[in-house]
Amino acid sequence: MNYIYKLTLTLFLYCLSLSAQACLPNGITFSTQGQIDSFAINYPGCADILGNVEIEGVTPNEITNLNGLIQIASIRGHLRIDNNDMLTSLNGLNSLASVAEYVAIVSNQDLPDLYGLDNLYFIGEYLIIYANPSLTNVDGLSSLNNIAGDLLVSNNAVLISLVGLENLNAIGGSLRAINNASFVSLAGLVNVTTIGGDLDVYGNHAMTSLTGLISVNEIGGNVTIQYNNALESLSGLNNLLTVGGDFEIIGSDFNNLPGSGALVSVTDVDSLVAIGGELRIVDNLGLNSLAGMDYIDYTTITNLDIYGNAELSLCSVTSICNYVDAGGSSFLSNNVMGCNTVNEILSTCTFYTNLSDVTANVSIFPNPTKGIFEIQGIPNGVYHIFNTAGQVLQSGQVTNSPIDISKLPKGLYFLSIETNHKTTTKRLVKI
Repeated sequence: MNYIYKLTLTLFLYCLSLSAQACLPNGITFSTQGQIDSFAINYPGCADILGNVEIEGVTPNEITNLNGLIQIASIRGHLRIDNNDMLTSLNGLNSLASVAEYVAIVSNQDLPDLYGLDNLYFIGEYLIIYANPSLTNVDGLSSLNNIAGDLLVSNNAVLISLVGLENLNAIGGSLRAINNASFVSLAGLVNVTTIGGDLDVYGNHAMTSLTGLISVNEIGGNVTIQYNNALESLSGLNNLLTVGGDFEIIGSDFNNLPGSGALVSVTDVDSLVAIGGELRIVDNLGLNSLAGMDYIDYTTITNLDIYGNAELSLCSVTSICNYVDAGGSSFLSNNVMGCNTVNEILSTCTFYTNLSDVTANVSIFPNPTKGIFEIQGIPNGVYHIFNTAGQVLQSGQVTNSPIDISKLPKGLYFLSIETNHKTTTKRLVKI
């Protein structure tokens, strides 16, 4: 993935160098309005800046507009727009198409939107939108389709969503939405399918759902949903299949400050089949059941923490039952009876034993799969692969040969296996 990205960027910059004048290998800092106004005169034809571009006035009131920068088409370093209290528009950057390193838009007191970046489609590292108290939307980023690094949106007091980022299809690093007081959802990220790093949603006290992440099926790092006081459900994570690290849902904080009593359900994560770390359900004051976490492969859980959930009484979902029954490490405390000890959980678990020994030992490897998998544990039989609508997509004989589903799109499927007049159905994930 990194090789393809680097090759693509190299080719793009090479082509750009043929059509635009490269200039300013050491970059440029704009600290006065006069420098911006005279840029085209001082650097005629300068469109491909080889270094960094920093826009920060000598005083917060110095820079009022960026109109003089209209000829800039690309920046091979980073772009930083910082601490410009009188800047009310990014118009002037309308020709900018790519930034090879990061973009940071930080502490611009009166900036209401990001119009002016309408043609920016590529950021080679990360995008930071931080502490812009008048920013109400990110509509000006409508052309952006790839962020190779992190997307950090933090401490923007009146920003309500990420509507405007509908063309974004991949976040190579982490997505962090932190302490945005008016954030109600992650709407705008509807076409993002993968997050390469962490998902960190923290301290957004107006957020009621995770709407906007509906297309995400894979998160490479940790998932932390924490201290979002109005969050009622995990709606938006309905198609999430795999998490590479910890999966944490945390309500009130460790200093007993007011936390989340709104979360009442985790049923929206019922497509999740694997994590790569700890499963932590902590201090969710209104949550009464873990239904929805049934299908997580218990062998992918490295530790289990369930504590401080004042109404949680139902923990005996399949994944948790299998995990604690296998002796997995856990900390269980301060929940309602049924979730406070391993024995309480096991006492209400249902372990299915009505299948023949043959079907009970059936397994799929690897699962999730990139396209090729094997059915293990039975010598022969018949299989059918269904989509979530119940349509049969593929059928065949169970043999020692691998099964190829590489032509099927990524997503969740059901694999039905019949042998000796016994049938078992298992979840199958294509990644």
